[in-house]
Amino acid sequence: MNKNKNEKAELLIKTYPKATSVIKKWLTKEMTSAIDSSYDLPKNFEEDMRSSDVINDMLVFIIDTNPHALFEVFDENRVYIHIIADHPDDIPLFSYEILLQDSSVTPLPDWYRNRKEAEAEGMIAGYKLLNSQL
Repeated sequence: MNKNKNEKAELLIKTYPKATSVIKKWLTKEMTSAIDSSYDLPKNFEEDMRSSDVINDMLVFIIDTNPHALFEVFDENRVYIHIIADHPDDIPLFSYEILLQDSSVTPLPDWYRNRKEAEAEGMIAGYKLLNSQL
């Protein structure tokens, strides 16, 4: 994993603690729901996972490798990230806009050369907006 990306993810997690708490709770819930129900999980499993480094490490990994995976938690909190594609001069470009629960829309930021970069930047903007709404 790229150390620079890893540091950016860790900074995002530390800088926006309210959003991080909501996202860790969502991630823990997703993880425990994926575990076969025949396993008898300890009573405090979800709480222990949220406070452990395992969830933090998973969140850093997701931010670094698949930021789109967090769009679901943003949707659940009414921060809707929309990826936009355009192809002027047959060159594909991508951007994002964010629709908030009050129906306001963020202005389009820069254009990016690939979807993943636009998703990463949209996720960062969504993270910040989620934090400010909490």
